[in-house]
Amino acid sequence: MYLRTPVSAVDSVWRSVSIGFNDPFFYYYRCTYIAHPVSIKQISQKQLQKDKIFKDVPIVRKNMQGINGVELMPSEYNYLMELAKADVPRLEFVVTDGNQDFVNEKDVENKLIKPLIAKLGYSEEEYVQQLYIEIGNHNHALIPDFVLLPVTTRGHQSAFALIEAKHSIPNLKEMEEVRIQARSYAKQLNVKYSVIASKDKVWVYAPDDDFTKEIFSASWGELNDADTFSHLLKLIGKRAGN
Repeated sequence: MYLRTPVSAVDSVWRSVSIGFNDPFFYYYRCTYIAHPVSIKQISQKQLQKDKIFKDVPIVRKNMQGINGVELMPSEYNYLMELAKADVPRLEFVVTDGNQDFVNEKDVENKLIKPLIAKLGYSEEEYVQQLYIEIGNHNHALIPDFVLLPVTTRGHQSAFALIEAKHSIPNLKEMEEVRIQARSYAKQLNVKYSVIASKDKVWVYAPDDDFTKEIFSASWGELNDADTFSHLLKLIGKRAGN
């Protein structure tokens, strides 16, 4: 919480106790409820402007103008809490411990992709593994490895995103083949995101360019960085799909 009077400083940390929602009777319309304030050592505007990290943060460069809700990256938040010596939890995330063996594609699915889906906010009831997609006169079918938030009605199937799993993708030629395979699933299900995941890395594609150019990619080790995971969460996390 940043105060403008009687001092201009970060003064406390609050916790969100509701999801964001629209309230037609609230002046700003969109809101969230916050509670459980924790007072911290004040960090003044002047301190922020001189700090090696925060001096380049856009809202600080704007002299804290228009500050009715500004997002900080997890690393920026953690750094701010260190500056304030605040006794509050830091933002941390671990996708994998990095000590697992991945012998085949099934290992990638069970040891990497399923835990990732859970940490993106999905329950087991909100995704389908090996969804059977009928094509034409029932003589052909497509079977994506994972489908997030599927909607199936008679004669129609759609979803928010899909994940195609591979044990490894050693070269560009095989990457192109996997991308084409995932694209065919994506178009049939009219998804917003197509994801490819191997034992080494995760790639995300969108329909804007026909699922051709990656809009996000990271190794599993890089996903252990809170900022990197936050980016992925915004793209394919459950809240993005609702």
